[in-house]
Amino acid sequence: MKFNPSLLTLSFILFTCVVSTAQVSISTNGDSPDSSAILDIQSTDKGMLAPRMTASQREAIVNPATGLLVYQTDTPEGFYEFTGLEWFPLGTNLTRGKIHVYKTSVVERPDARQEEITGTGTPLSGGAWQSFTAEQSANLGRVHIRHWEYDPIAGPTIKIFDGEGIDGTVLVEQTFTGAPEGTQWRSYSLSNPPYIIEGRKYTIFVHDTTSDWRFSLDNPYPGGRASGFPTTRDFTFRTYVFANRFDLLQLDSISGTTGFADKTIYVTFDGNVGI
Repeated sequence: MKFNPSLLTLSFILFTCVVSTAQVSISTNGDSPDSSAILDIQSTDKGMLAPRMTASQREAIVNPATGLLVYQTDTPEGFYEFTGLEWFPLGTNLTRGKIHVYKTSVVERPDARQEEITGTGTPLSGGAWQSFTAEQSANLGRVHIRHWEYDPIAGPTIKIFDGEGIDGTVLVEQTFTGAPEGTQWRSYSLSNPPYIIEGRKYTIFVHDTTSDWRFSLDNPYPGGRASGFPTTRDFTFRTYVFANRFDLLQLDSISGTTGFADKTIYVTFDGNVGI
């Protein structure tokens, strides 16, 4: 019989399509996967290794998905899950024989900024941008723009780009309401805050039909530059990031009472925990 490579290729493609739409079981005994699992890994003498990396490698993951799990190999070593706002340690540096409770709260922190003004303003009718270097890895939640106070603000569109300039990936795009003449610093809260990485450059792009963007002439901000100008000019801006703050409460597992500022957590002699 004559061998037909085209038929073999077609058979492989069809097999791959069937596998890609089915459940997957990885085991040593050939058991079928559990009906509730898309992936079922079975073993009685081996474990599963999550991706292992250093803290700097973990922080360099671009736009991590909520629920992403990695194992950090340097201090503090352990599993980390991305919550959608920040990486959260899972069971990291816990002491045996203790009860550990994490209290999580979202805080806003200032990040990169340039507030000096030595020039007038650049019209935003054609769009303008300013690059900046992130000072911490977190979600970019808000930007401030210093407008020319003698013009009204029609309704600006703001985009955040990955990298310097507007040729990179658009991380977020949002249009805002206008503001009357006399407005100077204007705050723009991003409804879908993109995750930015410390030391990496990003770009704020602003378009508005009536307002101007104030700038400085003498390069006050070394971490970026303004569009349409020599490298000696920078637009005025402020950035703010949202991040989780983790407060660890540790109690003796036998008994005790302690707490955060707004909660008291206690352990009774029979091992019950209450708030």
